[in-house]
Amino acid sequence: MRVAARWRVSRLKAKVASLEALTTLMEATIEELEDEGEDLRKENEALLNDDDDDDYEEDFDMESDTKDESFINDEDEEPEPLMSDEDPEEPAFDDEDAPPAHEGHVAALDDD
Repeated sequence: MRVAARWRVSRLKAKVASLEALTTLMEATIEELEDEGEDLRKENEALLNDDDDDDYEEDFDMESDTKDESFINDEDEEPEPLMSDEDPEEPAFDDEDAPPAHEGHVAALDDD
């Protein structure tokens, strides 16, 4: 019985030593990751805090800056002529001249 107890104790001591080594390794890894995280945050702040952009936005004047508005044409355009204006001899279309529509049939149109 004493042999079994000693064997259990030695096995538990080995397990505790293994877990302590793993804990030490994980703590070191956590510290490394935290250091990298701090560097990333500092780098992020440097990217977000760009003083040159702030100066540009303060100097920007919507009324005096017309570079982007050069494509706008405010001149009045002539309206396109209507079909009746192009050919005055063409008779106006009247719905009464159209053949009656039959249910299920499609009327064929001439190419004239």
